Amino acid sequence: MNLFNNLTGKQHGGYSRLQNGGKATAAFKTAADCSTFLLLFTVLIFCVLKFLFGDIKYVLVPFLLIFFLGLLYKLQDRLLYHPEMPANSSLYVPFPSHLPHEILRLKTEDGEELHGYFIKKQENGSTSPTVLYFHGNAGNAGSPCTLPLNTICGCNVLVVDYRGYGKSTGCPSEEGLYIDGKTCIEYLRTRSDVDPNKIILFGHSMGGAIAIHLAAMAHGEEYRIAALIVENTFTSIPDAAQHVFRGILPGISKLPIVCYKNKFMSIDKIAKVNVPILFICGDKDEILDPNMTRILRNASDNSHTIFVRVPKGSHNDTWCVSHSYYKCVSAFLAKVFNEDIVLQNRSTEQASMEDILIDKPTSELVLTWKSEIIAT
Repeated sequence: MNLFNNLTGKQHGGYSRLQNGGKATAAFKTAADCSTFLLLFTVLIFCVLKFLFGDIKYVLVPFLLIFFLGLLYKLQDRLLYHPEMPANSSLYVPFPSHLPHEILRLKTEDGEELHGYFIKKQENGSTSPTVLYFHGNAGNAGSPCTLPLNTICGCNVLVVDYRGYGKSTGCPSEEGLYIDGKTCIEYLRTRSDVDPNKIILFGHSMGGAIAIHLAAMAHGEEYRIAALIVENTFTSIPDAAQHVFRGILPGISKLPIVCYKNKFMSIDKIAKVNVPILFICGDKDEILDPNMTRILRNASDNSHTIFVRVPKGSHNDTWCVSHSYYKCVSAFLAKVFNEDIVLQNRSTEQASMEDILIDKPTSELVLTWKSEIIAT
């Protein structure tokens, strides 16, 4: 846990740029970057409207509306995707030098090249679960939270830089990130040392939306997965924007969904996920509304779910402030892959369906579907 505590202060994903008053700064900087193009475009629109209608009073309102909506649409990518955060993330991607790993370059169907790592379990790797990890909207494949998935949970781990992030090529977009995720699943299914029946999708924050999308689409043999894990994620970008910018743009809730370039509508997809789901939520998430994770769980229409609350967890450090975090992940995986085996010598019927305070060693932890767990 000392390693985890030392890493707590590092911004390794999520909406880092929007913290500590950075929302307005980022918005104004992005608006300035976009203004030249939009000014020329809207001047052209103004001239067209003036030619068609003549009277200035019939031109000014639509002109300003078009300018505002165009500016908002143009700057959305800059507000959502932060491959430059933390500083030098596009130049330096930490790698797990102390663990057996491969440096990968994966080609996507639309010609981009994804950089990433495959961390292999040292013993019985070909029969162990494999976690495909999706990081948040900042950072890169070097996030330290993936390492315990190998060292503690006993999984192979694949993590990549999204397009436009780290050492990958291209520019991020919602559809592009879905293609990146699909590329990773296809790659894992080509490896002879990966059990194709034990692939788990794990997404943090924006990565949770990518994982949910892929899990909802994974009904065919080609993209089949075994389980889904999401942590501190959101119901949709419109919902997240309303929460993040509620103090700056109070009228954002009135904005039609068509005005959102990136939507990530997880709330509409979660019910289509038919594999076991582990929902993890940090109660002290300072970026997203923690209730969004619970809303997703309630909308999942899935009898094989487990909900884990981390009372001290904020948006980026939930994984390292709880001694029980990876115990819960390990117990979830044990339940997914062998329901006849529990981690304690007693039947699952003896486990409470109410909140369970996790203060026991992993070997004594029993999970039941539809339970809610408090991980201290």
